[in-house]
Amino acid sequence: MREIFPALLISLTFVTGCKKQEVSAETVGQDTPIHGETIQAGTAEDSTVLFVAQIVKNKKEALAQLKGVSTEKANKIYDKLFSSNVEALTAINNFEGSFLETAHATDEPAKEKRLKVLENKIKPAGLELWDIGEGMAIVRNVPDYYKKIFSGKVTADYDEGISIVAYEEKELWEADAAVSIPWKDLGERVVAWENFIKKYPKSEFRKEAEDTYKMYRYAFLLGLDNTPVIDFSNNQMDAEARKAFTAFVKNHPESETTTYVKMLLEDVNNKDKVAEVVRTNF
Repeated sequence: MREIFPALLISLTFVTGCKKQEVSAETVGQDTPIHGETIQAGTAEDSTVLFVAQIVKNKKEALAQLKGVSTEKANKIYDKLFSSNVEALTAINNFEGSFLETAHATDEPAKEKRLKVLENKIKPAGLELWDIGEGMAIVRNVPDYYKKIFSGKVTADYDEGISIVAYEEKELWEADAAVSIPWKDLGERVVAWENFIKKYPKSEFRKEAEDTYKMYRYAFLLGLDNTPVIDFSNNQMDAEARKAFTAFVKNHPESETTTYVKMLLEDVNNKDKVAEVVRTNF
């Protein structure tokens, strides 16, 4: 599957799926196939090293293949690299899953030491530990990993999508059912993907772009459980959200989202009407 949104695919998949994907001792002891090759797995630690090496190899192969090729061919190289890296990252996060679930839950010396060891192990592959809230962490590519490899070498939609993701992945936008970035910044994410969809209506990533756009739009307009735009107890709009809404209307008058922002600014009781239109599952 082609995918240009590592934030969506990696972060959300592991947040919701880490606890479901347990790896038994028997599984870790088996050989693990990845893109036609078999990587021998021993302990979880050995397996992590092997998959980190696979990611290093994937990048070297991609860089070699990119020399002198068309942008369309470069797209295919991106697709293959991303898919291969996802497989390896899935394995790493599974092997390290029990530890990563509570990696940042406490500051115990032993845990801090293990975090440092893991960080040093994954760093050569352009990977990092990402704190995703509630004491949990995941292993992921650094935000500009794909941008550094493919910028200016792929078609315009790939190039722009990769750049948007590289920028957005610098900050975790949601944690513990709460918006964790300023409302204004969340609004800018909405606009970025709305513009992407308009600019590249036939992009291979339209479906993923629309899903990302709808996710951000819902959170921007209505908030999340622990950071609602309109307080359930007194039916009052959050002051920072109101400020961001006012700026959004001024800065993005042509945005489709502005229609719903205006509805909420005019009357908070319009929240149910807005919710009926923008509600989405994520």
